[in-house]
Amino acid sequence: MTDHASAVEDLRCQAEARLSARLLTPANPPMLTPAESQRLIHELQVHQIELELQNQALMEMRDRLKQSLEKYTDFFDVAPMGYLVLDDHGAILEANPAAATLLRVNRCDLIARRLGLFISLETRPTFNAFVDMLMAGTAKKSCEVTLDSETAAPRYLHLEGVGVAARTGWQCRIAATDITQHPQLEKLQTLSRRLVAIQEAERRTLAYTFHEDFGQELAAIKLELSQLDHAGVSACVGRVDRIIGQIREMASKLRPSILDDLGLSAALNAYAHRQTRRTGCTIDLQGYLPPLPPEMEIAVFRIVQTAIYHAIHDGAAQQITVNTGVDQDRLRLLIEDNGRGFDPVAVPAELEPSRLMSIRERTELLGGQWLRTSQLGVGTRIEIALPLVGVTT
Repeated sequence: MTDHASAVEDLRCQAEARLSARLLTPANPPMLTPAESQRLIHELQVHQIELELQNQALMEMRDRLKQSLEKYTDFFDVAPMGYLVLDDHGAILEANPAAATLLRVNRCDLIARRLGLFISLETRPTFNAFVDMLMAGTAKKSCEVTLDSETAAPRYLHLEGVGVAARTGWQCRIAATDITQHPQLEKLQTLSRRLVAIQEAERRTLAYTFHEDFGQELAAIKLELSQLDHAGVSACVGRVDRIIGQIREMASKLRPSILDDLGLSAALNAYAHRQTRRTGCTIDLQGYLPPLPPEMEIAVFRIVQTAIYHAIHDGAAQQITVNTGVDQDRLRLLIEDNGRGFDPVAVPAELEPSRLMSIRERTELLGGQWLRTSQLGVGTRIEIALPLVGVTT
């Protein structure tokens, strides 16, 4: 028996049961004439045909809805873009296979989990603001976030979503696209790497000019002044000494020659010693650094240099520890300070200090990951992992 026939039979049984109950009541309905009975039978037959037509239309509508549901379910399941439905608490109600692939979690394990837990700490404030805007209205919103991953290279997602009022409450419907390998993003990353290389070449040229040209000229002037026996010569010699010191300092900031001559470890030790002498901050360098390609050496030097400078000048730190090491084909840096710190919730990734942003950008250009945590009155902690491609450790 088909579903339709079974439903009709159930309705008939219910109707007969109600009719039997009515016949058992003590009411004495008036007798009908043959003409009235014939007219009543005709009306009932017409009403029966109307009900059959209505039932047929409803069954056809049900079949069309079923076909539409199957069609859109197929679209949902085979779509290359990730689709997710969140409840008003940010928990996942539905997710298609593409979304499960993006998040690297079995589809059945995604349900009821908060999508925000898959977003990196750096971009989670951006994601939370995106969801808040979806909850506040029905306008389409978008944002870009990074997925949280401790082992793989960072992956970037473009999210677009709308808020809708469903029977069970307010929902967010989100489409997620992986833009990690997007041609425009790759082009921007290539251009950024070229820009960094050009900047370093210019720094090297300026440092050489400062040191070799200006420095030697001033040294010659100092020597000549020291041989004169006129009043005020000693003061001039003192000024020249200060100028020479400033030029050397500027040349070292632009491009430390020791980095090219003796390598990364020596350059970091020299920089730490110089900052300790100038500021009184204790800087402790620990761990091991393998031989690195030149572009990676300068990137690591700039990262550590920027982190130390930020800790001292922005965070008023008195103690900084820099720990380096190799773990599973990745160079790991851990930089901790006891400065004033800041509140990561109040200062989201896109509003963080520019020096920290430059650390993140250099890290991502090398295909690495970074995590910064901070607490007011305690200090800042920066963890960095860089892939060692073609490096013998």
